Amino acid sequence: MAAAAVPVAVAGLALQAYGMYSSARAANTIAGQKMAAAKFEADQENQQAVQTVAASQRTAFLVDRQTQLVQSRALAVAAASGGGASDPTIMNIIANIGGEGSYKKAVALYEGEETARQLRLKAQADLISGEIGGSETAAQARSTEIGGTGAILSSGASLYAKYGYKSPGSSPGGFGGGGTLDAGTPTDSSYS
Repeated sequence: MAAAAVPVAVAGLALQAYGMYSSARAANTIAGQKMAAAKFEADQENQQAVQTVAASQRTAFLVDRQTQLVQSRALAVAAASGGGASDPTIMNIIANIGGEGSYKKAVALYEGEETARQLRLKAQADLISGEIGGSETAAQARSTEIGGTGAILSSGASLYAKYGYKSPGSSPGGFGGGGTLDAGTPTDSSYS
């Protein structure tokens, strides 16, 4: 009966080892996936930042163009009215239109850069979060491996103590003479 228990116990140890290392391998895979997902999300946010800056530059270009058209129209209306196009009032109006256009252009560029900056910060935070999550999962995998290895070694030592080691003088293979196996089988003392 005891002889049949040894292969079952060894098979149990083997399954325990397989399960533990499979769990650790899965945790390492999850850690890699967490980091990859965080990197992907950060890359998307960085791309969004680039597109936001480009959109704000396009808006600034359109504001500049519209400002020039309004200034040109103001000059044309002033000239068509019969008054002088270089009249100080007309020049002030055109200068004010230019100043308002420059302000709107600067605001459009600032808003684009600010949104892009926030997206870049979020991308960095996502990368850090992914690295932390991946490192935590990898640490759990290492802990599983170490704890599992300790449990396997402990179980192996227990099996060895129960089935593989006898005190000197009673061990079958020898620490000092013949004896009997647990099942009562006499041993050959010539192996001592």
